[in-house]
Amino acid sequence: MGGGKGTDMITNIRICNFKTLEDAEFQLGAEPIVLIGPNSCGKTSILQALTMWRFGVEEWCNHYTWRKRPGARGQRAVGIQLKEFSALATPEAGMIWHARKIIGTDEKKSERVRMVVDVSGTTRGEEWNIATEFVYHGRNIIYCGPFAADEGLRQESPTSIAERWERFAPHVAFLQPMSGMSEEEDELKPGSIDDRLGKGKTADVLRNICYQLLHPDGNFSPLEARRRRERWMKVKSIIADKFFVQLDDPRPGRRGKISLTYREGGKEYDLSCGGRGFHQTLLLLAYLYSNPDSVVLLDEPDAHLEIKRQRDNYDMYSSVAKEIGSQLIIASHSEVVMSSATKQGNVVQILGGKAENVDDREELDRLRRWLNTNEWSLFYLSRQDGYVVFLEGKTDTAFLPAFAGKIFGKERAESIRRANLVTIGNNNTGRVKNLFRSLRKVIPELRGYALFDRVSPSQLQDKELEMDCWSRLEVENFLPIPQILYRLAEAEDKAHRFTNSKVAGTRGMSLPLNEKPRIAVMREVVEYATSRQALEDPQDDFWRDSDMKKYVRSIFAAYRKEARGEPWRDSLWPSLIEYVKPEEIPDEVREKVIRLLEVIDPEFNPEEES
Repeated sequence: MGGGKGTDMITNIRICNFKTLEDAEFQLGAEPIVLIGPNSCGKTSILQALTMWRFGVEEWCNHYTWRKRPGARGQRAVGIQLKEFSALATPEAGMIWHARKIIGTDEKKSERVRMVVDVSGTTRGEEWNIATEFVYHGRNIIYCGPFAADEGLRQESPTSIAERWERFAPHVAFLQPMSGMSEEEDELKPGSIDDRLGKGKTADVLRNICYQLLHPDGNFSPLEARRRRERWMKVKSIIADKFFVQLDDPRPGRRGKISLTYREGGKEYDLSCGGRGFHQTLLLLAYLYSNPDSVVLLDEPDAHLEIKRQRDNYDMYSSVAKEIGSQLIIASHSEVVMSSATKQGNVVQILGGKAENVDDREELDRLRRWLNTNEWSLFYLSRQDGYVVFLEGKTDTAFLPAFAGKIFGKERAESIRRANLVTIGNNNTGRVKNLFRSLRKVIPELRGYALFDRVSPSQLQDKELEMDCWSRLEVENFLPIPQILYRLAEAEDKAHRFTNSKVAGTRGMSLPLNEKPRIAVMREVVEYATSRQALEDPQDDFWRDSDMKKYVRSIFAAYRKEARGEPWRDSLWPSLIEYVKPEEIPDEVREKVIRLLEVIDPEFNPEEES
């Protein structure tokens, strides 16, 4: 792409209807672009779509170079087998369309949904645009052609389009994350190497990539051969500086294998003896130097690397890309990589199927501050969902969905389980206020709700964030404890009788006549551990103000000992809600569940779902 002068590059990418990307568009420059976002937001999908675009362009050009029809006009499409898209591991073509929607409808007719990848750039100072579309044709076949909505393309002959695309379309190289290290590798041809890389089998071809860099297949000029030797020597030099080992040149081994060794402390080791960070760095370097003048797509290049090496490697491959005239697009989860990219202003956020360049200096500074904390995922989820809910502890995150399920059903329970819930602990209202203010500076429209254990009213005062607390000591204090413990014991009795009846029936055994029922044991234990006044009055202050965790632990310690059951664990708390009847749920709990659901879904109407 220009021999390293930085004048040839992709400047804009738009992707429509591909996987999670409904309509994503962003701009690029000469510096590396880093795609950031939560898991499954579409970072890797962007890299796959760009790889698919380049493959479609190549297939179109090959087809109409072989079958020149200078006089032909109108749109044509080239059929491509799904298996030829090695970067897409999917059993059926329809799965790569957004929401798996391959047929669109309007008021007049139904037609195939067109997946569009539209790329613009500059080459030797000349601007270009190559817009392709892909149409579903069957489980294993996709049609590819020029963007049908472009009137100019509709009037141009296929051969003319192919000649122009062949002139401008940059080479695209996609490197997926390092996937371990194989003990040996067969010597492969470049096509087989590319196929394995496309399928993410990087562990199978690291030695081959190094070998092809030094000993490439094909007719290369003496000048190019010398350049490739120089690039391999640079790889060896960088590896020596970073890992204090001396790489040997890759060479043919026995039985058609590739041999690659390194020396450390005067001794020779096979490449497989190295660490994951060593393998990852070597892979990145060899792959970059093997793809000069290209658009290189790196998916999680920071994998397996410690923080310092993540920073050093980002600087390294950025420098190498400039040296060889390549453009980098990087998908990363690394806060170190993202922080380095924000300093240069080359960050693209992927959220909700959309892409957004972050080039405002103030917002970049805020992003960088978030990246230096543990709240990076909180920022992204808040930006993606439009709200954040702060809870005191993990018990609340378990109890609230369970209560919602009792009141409004499983769907609402699941919406709370999937919600952007943040546990703070120790009723730290000050930290919650500061976090929400920081989030609001970046996300002005952010909705928020905070629910704590019992605190003083003064701690809940805030102009921006709605804050609330339980009137009782903790959420556990809202459970009808004796009743649900009795029901649990009854359920265990029933299960125990069923098990023993099966044993007696199959083995001819008699059931023990003197075994005390579990419900009787539970009643004895509860009555011994609880005052008569509290047992007779559900509104007694004991149930409101006592530590229910400590109380239930003591009950179960005695109960399990007598009933010979498993000891109590705090993780079992949510299971007790199974024995709560909906009418036993206090109004306060219902009100707070409703408020939580309203924050999560502003269209939620409790009257329609009660």
